This record gives sequence, structure tokens and C-alpha cells, in this order.
Amino acid sequence: MNLFIDTNIFLLFFHFTSEDLQQLTKLSDLIKFKKIKLYLPQQVVDEFERNRDAKIFDALRNVEQQRIEFQFPHMCKEYSEYEAIRELLQTFASEKAKLLKKLKYDINKTSLKADDVIASLFAVASVIPRSPDLASKAELRYRLGNPPGKDGSLGDALNWESLLETVPDGEDLSFVGGDKDYRSKLDENSFNPFLFKEWKARKRSKLLYYPRLTAYFEEESLDISLANELEEERASAVEDFVHSGTFQSTHSAVEKLHEYREFSNDQVNAMADAALNNSQIRSIVGDSDVRDFLSDLVKTYSKSIEVKTRKTLRDILAGDE
Repeated sequence: MNLFIDTNIFLLFFHFTSEDLQQLTKLSDLIKFKKIKLYLPQQVVDEFERNRDAKIFDALRNVEQQRIEFQFPHMCKEYSEYEAIRELLQTFASEKAKLLKKLKYDINKTSLKADDVIASLFAVASVIPRSPDLASKAELRYRLGNPPGKDGSLGDALNWESLLETVPDGEDLSFVGGDKDYRSKLDENSFNPFLFKEWKARKRSKLLYYPRLTAYFEEESLDISLANELEEERASAVEDFVHSGTFQSTHSAVEKLHEYREFSNDQVNAMADAALNNSQIRSIVGDSDVRDFLSDLVKTYSKSIEVKTRKTLRDILAGDE
């Protein structure tokens, strides 16, 4: 199954949206296991990197400007509830300041959860390089006045030409994007009729349009089922590691776990505990594959692992125990 996701969908995860980041995580697994092929024009990558900071800046400014302010008449001050409310307001201001500090740190390090998930998705996508030929076709489209495209910008036209050039003839494409240049002016939930006809004539296949990622997952129930199957396989791989009883079973489990990029907090802590308490795993923690896997686990999920477990595991991996 072929899929294209426009830049604006990725940028939503740094702003205000009802979309679920977990959907992108599932999507990454589906692509990695070749259930879906995501076409990623280089133009989308560039647009994402170019606009990430601006999207975050706007969202942060909105959070910083939010206030909870109440004015109370003097007679309220004699009641215990008044002091309780004042303490809650102070707590709100304090926790908000802490949140913003952590957010800004992770933003500058490009280590937000959305950054990690989108990077994982881009890593398994089929990137379409920019070429002089595609650029020429996009410019011609723009000069002719054909959609898609904004005034003075060839970006949307370049993405469209990339898809026309790369997606195999006769294969359907699911198109996820909320950009108005791709939508019908009469119905925002329908694709631009000019582009729809062009795709059908050029590619001899269907184009299935979804204005939101949620709509895509709701419609493609088979994909959700496949994603759930992959989650079950991941859970099984974790169990194999946690309960491994031989050298070979530990190494096999580690090899399989390397196929997955996301684990739940419970799974992370179960594997970290097993590295300390399963004598089989601990006896070969110095083996390169086991050490590398556990080191990546501790680094990636440092905030999720229990403090004492994390410290002990780090000491073992560093050879201090």
C-alpha cells in the first residue's frame, strides 16, 4: 500500500492537534515491515526542517501567554478555601515554568518525542530525491496555472510531480494532507478535482484522500489490525528477552528487539530489570550486541527507567560492577 503524508501533517505534532503521535509510531512499524510504502519527497523533508522552529515558536508563545487569574473580594480572605485556591494558582505557575524549561531544553536538543518519532518515520520512508527534471516540471505546472501551488512557491507542485514520477503506474495512493492547495474548494474533505483527474489519467489508479492522519487510520482498519499484530510481536520479543535462559536465546532475542524502535514504559523497565536479575543476561552483558542494545535502551528511555535500576545498569555497562 502506497502512502504520502504532506508536511503540514508532520508539523501538527508540534502545535495544537487532536492527532495521536502513537499513530505515527505504528505507521513507522508498518513501513519497516513493508506493510506500507511511504513516499517522502525531499521537498517534504526540507519543508519540515525549515518550518519546525516557527511552528514550535507559535505554540510556545501561546503556552507562555496562558494565565489563570482570579479576583476575589476581601470577604473571601477569611475562608480556608481562599488560601487553598491561592496555593493552587502558585502551583500552576511554578509547574508551568518547570514545563517550559524542560520543553525549551528538549526543543533545542531536537529531542522532543515528536522529533524522535518523525525521525524514525523518515528513516524508513522511500525518499524521492529532488532533480532538475522534477524542478522543471514543477515550474512549468506553476507557470501554466495548474494546481497545486501557492503564489511564488513551487513546493507543492514539486511534491506532486515527485509522486507522479515515482509511484508505479496502476498502484493506488493514499494521500494525507490538510493543505488547501490539494483540497476541493467546494468540499474540504474532497481532493482537488483537477489533480484527481490528472492522477487517474496518468497513473491509471485510484487516489484516496484523507485530510487528517486520524481519518486515514480510521478508514484503513486493516492497517490498524496489522499494527496491533506488530505490537503483539514486539511484546513477544520483550518476553523472550526477559525470560531468556540460554546464551543463544538471549542473543536471538536481542537481534529481534533491534527491529523495533518503540517500547512502552512497562516493557522498558521489564527489560532493564531482567538485565540485572536474569543471571543468564547479566553473565553476557559484556557481549557487544547485548551491551549495545542495553546502552541504547538506557540512553533512549532514561526518564522511563526507575532511578535505582538505571544507575545500577549504567554502572554495569560501564564495567564498574
